[in-house]
Amino acid sequence: MNLWGNTVINSALVFGYTGGNTIALVISVIFLLAMGMLWKWHSFDGPGVVMIIAGGLVNSSERVIYGGVIDYFHLFGFYFNLPDVFIFVGLTMLVYNEISKLLDKKTANL
Repeated sequence: MNLWGNTVINSALVFGYTGGNTIALVISVIFLLAMGMLWKWHSFDGPGVVMIIAGGLVNSSERVIYGGVIDYFHLFGFYFNLPDVFIFVGLTMLVYNEISKLLDKKTANL
């Protein structure tokens, strides 16, 4: 296990999908726009959404500047970076908050 492995410029998308930088950039922009619209139209709790958008912005800007995302953590055969961690933690917070809201509504109706 080598947490601080060599830095790698990863031009692939999630799970190693290699659709090219143009497709990656288009998907990133669509994702960021969708997250912005969801944040505006739905009452999400802020920190999770902010973490997702921040991670997406950093990864998108790295794709434009370097032609790929710079991954500098290496753990169990996977390469990732801090913005990836932000996106994962933000999504986890978002899902947890939404499930908690649904469970609260169910218990309130009993």
